[in-house]
Amino acid sequence: MIAYGRVIDAFRDHGLVVIERGGNSATAQAPGHSPADRSVSIRAIEGQVLVHCHSDETATVLDALGLAMSDLFDNPHGATYQYDDGRIVRRTPFKRFSQGGNTKGTTLFRACRLGEATVVYLVEGEKDVLAIESLGGVATCNAMGAGKLGMFDLTPLYGKKVVVVRDMDEPGEAHACQAIALLDGHAEVELVAPAAGKDAADHILAGHGLDEFVPVVAPMPEGVHKLSDAAEDWWKWQQAPADEVRIFPTPWPHLNDVIAGGLHPKRCYIIAGRPGGGKTIGLLNIGQFLGESGHPSLIFSMEMSLLEMVSRVMAAGAEASYSHITRRELDQWDLRKLELYRNGGRVDETQLYMMDHSTLTIEDMFAVARQMKHAVGLDAVLIDYIGLVTASKGKRERRDALGHVMKEAVKMAKELDIAVVIASQLNRGPEQSSRPPVLSDLRETGDIEQDCDGAFLLHHPQIDGIPTGEIEFIVGKNRTGPAGVIVTLPWRPNYAKIGT
Repeated sequence: MIAYGRVIDAFRDHGLVVIERGGNSATAQAPGHSPADRSVSIRAIEGQVLVHCHSDETATVLDALGLAMSDLFDNPHGATYQYDDGRIVRRTPFKRFSQGGNTKGTTLFRACRLGEATVVYLVEGEKDVLAIESLGGVATCNAMGAGKLGMFDLTPLYGKKVVVVRDMDEPGEAHACQAIALLDGHAEVELVAPAAGKDAADHILAGHGLDEFVPVVAPMPEGVHKLSDAAEDWWKWQQAPADEVRIFPTPWPHLNDVIAGGLHPKRCYIIAGRPGGGKTIGLLNIGQFLGESGHPSLIFSMEMSLLEMVSRVMAAGAEASYSHITRRELDQWDLRKLELYRNGGRVDETQLYMMDHSTLTIEDMFAVARQMKHAVGLDAVLIDYIGLVTASKGKRERRDALGHVMKEAVKMAKELDIAVVIASQLNRGPEQSSRPPVLSDLRETGDIEQDCDGAFLLHHPQIDGIPTGEIEFIVGKNRTGPAGVIVTLPWRPNYAKIGT
């Protein structure tokens, strides 16, 4: 309380009104303001005093009182924070930090006080912890600031209600997201923001209580785009002048023209076909239908760009020519259908989200899906396709890498209580012999066949060597019903669509 007394005396020595409230807090008249002014908040915490002026810059107020930043600390060199495992964190009056003692420790600040608490505030810095303690709350943080929480032992927080108080800056948002992910499944987590200022200490100094933090929705993960947002950029691209668009056609004109239920939660499905056989179209059709039905769905594509995915979704939704969209040569009929689809509310209401990074591991997808679940809810994840998923660390053999992807996808489905649908390639045998595919034709690893709950094998039947214009979904595996059933649907690649 040394610094607190020093600050109170300085106000009174300058003839300013000070109203103390309970021994560790006060309000005061700001220099140059009327005696009725109470715009300065003063609060003592362990080792220092917090001062904030609502009417003037705090630094200006301190200067008028003849106080320096060092006068706000009991020790003019700053504050020292002792961790239970021997780590020592030092903070200078000018917010420079240094560490000593057991710098390899993993214990949270004030960990010894967490045992009996049912509600713990998880904040970003030691000053915030002490500010919350000044109101009788229990709080903790990790050393070294934002982004380092994963290096610390969080088990003292397990089984408790953890209120994550985010700092109001970009590192603070990322730190809060990390906390939510690390505590998922281990604690009841609530994300809040200060009602005033940048952090928990500012919130309390502004006169707000622990029950006045502002609940916030977890932020969306970086790189995920809602269809309505992506469609805005897609529309600008679609309508852009030709000289603003760069197209690199292949030597094959026909290729240039073409390029571009009942799912259950806790289950993993495979949709398999040859290249160009419809697995990507089928995957997008499933995601689009789920999204239009109000089930939040997330598509990861390692192969297609965001514009290409939106092009296919728009073609299927409006039943407009996909080849015309990719060439940006829409006739009035297709243009009208696209406008009706886009402006009729279906795009805005569709709960479909997309991510087009080409170097994601299955662990990356798991983390994004978990954050999506907290942010907006999530019912399904769709992956295009398994052969392009980046190998996880330590998985050098391709068979091992793909088997690991399957096992983690099954784990994702179960832990997040969602359906996971993965596109996969079939071996060349079925295509070359024109015979319908079987489960053993799934490419490169038996783990796909073994671990999936359902497998849909795509086949294009022919009569006298001529395609019938239909596509068959051969149900090769089905844990929730009979296998071996063949579902025949119209094949409409011109609309990037399967079915009517």
